[in-house]
Amino acid sequence: MRAIALVKKVPDTGIPLKVLPDGSDIDRSSLQYVMSPYDEYALEAALRLKDAGKLTELIALTVGDEGSEDVLRTALAKGADRAVRIQVENPDALDGLRTAERIAAWLKDQDVQVVFAGKEAVDDAAAQVHFYLAEFLGWPAVSYAVDCELDGDTLHLERETDRGEETVALPLPAIVAFDRARFEPRLPSLRGIMQAKRKPIDRVEPQGETRGAVVRVKVALPPAREAGTVTTSEFPQNVEELIAFLKEKKLI
Repeated sequence: MRAIALVKKVPDTGIPLKVLPDGSDIDRSSLQYVMSPYDEYALEAALRLKDAGKLTELIALTVGDEGSEDVLRTALAKGADRAVRIQVENPDALDGLRTAERIAAWLKDQDVQVVFAGKEAVDDAAAQVHFYLAEFLGWPAVSYAVDCELDGDTLHLERETDRGEETVALPLPAIVAFDRARFEPRLPSLRGIMQAKRKPIDRVEPQGETRGAVVRVKVALPPAREAGTVTTSEFPQNVEELIAFLKEKKLI
């Protein structure tokens, strides 16, 4: 059984962002890029199934420019069998719909039964690609997974909900999107890193009709948080006093 793990290159969220003076984009001159963290959990879930002998081949797939190949090398170093990049000149011009169209057009010609993805990419937090992809392919999809097991042609999932955890079963082919899972993503071994450098990456042109690009109008940092109110008076002793205190300080 073959599976796809969708991975995306995103700016490292541990580094503060700066905006260009004209507001056209963020300043990318000093950015470091990493694999989107939720994609790491999805990749690890697929690798665990592969280690258990449930998958015959695991393909890491990204939609991006040449710089996106770093995350594919990381996936290969962790244990993915091969990597594919659907080539686009400007990945930032693609929203979830346009990204999913390109993946679906390529995937329709592949013998793949499961697609693993992160619940969202941390750069845009759109949480769209896996659901659009499910619509294009006509496959069932579940998000917010925290664990999974493959039993024949059925994918059993544990997922987070607002009411707690639930267990669901998906008939294959299917798409599953991971939240922060019950397990931690593995680190690539030194041997895996060296082997990944020698593995080829398949570069394919977008197939079929695709929609136009997204135009970024303006980029701005969120407004600075205002200073909090500090009081030296005795703190209110009941709800009525607390409400009066907040109204006096114009906090409500």
